[in-house]
Amino acid sequence: MNTLTDEWLFRQVQQGKEDAFRELMQRYSGRLYRLVYKHVGTSAITKDILQEIFIAVWKNRHRIIVGTSLYPYLYRAAKNAVIDHMLQEQRNMPMEEALTETMATTHPGAEEQLYLQELEASLQQSVNMMPATMKAVFVLSREEQLSSREIAARLNLSEQTVRNNISLALQRIRHHLGMPGLLLLLPSALIFDFLVTLS
Repeated sequence: MNTLTDEWLFRQVQQGKEDAFRELMQRYSGRLYRLVYKHVGTSAITKDILQEIFIAVWKNRHRIIVGTSLYPYLYRAAKNAVIDHMLQEQRNMPMEEALTETMATTHPGAEEQLYLQELEASLQQSVNMMPATMKAVFVLSREEQLSSREIAARLNLSEQTVRNNISLALQRIRHHLGMPGLLLLLPSALIFDFLVTLS
């Protein structure tokens, strides 16, 4: 079965073929294990997360679209699961520190890099659709990492107006990308401000 493509195997999975599913699990479980373990640091939790990912793949197999490789989908699922786990486990840590740890990554492979590029393109599309003031505030906050006070002075706005625009911008992005995309692409200080508004 090693010579069979992911696309062919997943079509078999969608027909309920457990052998094809086991082949895909064996093909990617080691790679996913290393990715998840790097962030959570314990074998038991890593195995639990992987089990949940593959159970979800089986349950949702009729809705999943697979191209040449299943790995981009599994990678996104693993990233989302790690983020969820870290946010739950690190409640007693300062939120910004927890997010910094969650977002830390080593050198991404080609597929991971492609996913990040797609997220970045989606983020840029969301930013381009913002009203002019909101866009200007967000860009200064994200790209130049200016404080609310510095942005207010540069744009001749009140600090409260700046904070309101940042909050609204982050809500738009969260709606467009989802929380995992927000966590992966934005500076932790911005995300921290956003999470404070949700609490």
